[in-house]
Amino acid sequence: MRILFLHGFPDNPEVWRYCVEYFEGRAVCRTPELHSLSFEDQLKRVHEMTEEGPAVLVGHDMGGPLATEFALRYPERVSRIVLVNTMDLGMFVRRLGGLKQLMKSSYMGVFVNPLVNTTTLRPFAKKLLNFVYDRGRLPAHDRLRSNSAEVLDGLGRYKEMALRAPKKLLEPITAISHRVDVIFGQHDPFLQMPTDAELKSFFHDAHLHKMKSGHWPMRTHPEDFHKLLERILL
Repeated sequence: MRILFLHGFPDNPEVWRYCVEYFEGRAVCRTPELHSLSFEDQLKRVHEMTEEGPAVLVGHDMGGPLATEFALRYPERVSRIVLVNTMDLGMFVRRLGGLKQLMKSSYMGVFVNPLVNTTTLRPFAKKLLNFVYDRGRLPAHDRLRSNSAEVLDGLGRYKEMALRAPKKLLEPITAISHRVDVIFGQHDPFLQMPTDAELKSFFHDAHLHKMKSGHWPMRTHPEDFHKLLERILL
């Protein structure tokens, strides 16, 4: 089995380290570095990394829209999808019409500002990263908190998402045919948990798994997360 772990913002492959260690010897695990790449270049990277055969795509945060878009474009290169506290971009932009998700996503107004980038935020990088990690209930000792300001390059994906959102909102929904398992921390401060109606609209075969965690269940509850992922994949 091949598993491709796709990180989100403001992370890097470190977010998946425990998962890779857990599945080592039973699966070929790869964790591409994505934060400095445009969305199209991220798709190319995943395409390169699936040349040897179809892979399971496990996406967290911004890695989720990447996984679902790749599956729509190259279905033969994907065996199944696991979304961790994330969702398809089309699902996300449609739910922004609701007040609750709009309030949870209010921080994005800053991130999509053209004046906000890695350079302007670099002096405040540590405070910004800790603010995000604190809200997501990441423990104070977690190694993700040592991420450098370079991970803020991922802010570019928010700007790209804002540009792609109108098209996604207007185009008809194309439901993904692969099996999709959604692992969702119930205390996520950034996203509402997907509803059954949303899952049925965007995925032909979707399964929701709830965890009592925040935005990073693979870091805050690694044992429970690994056992759940093992049941899903193996």
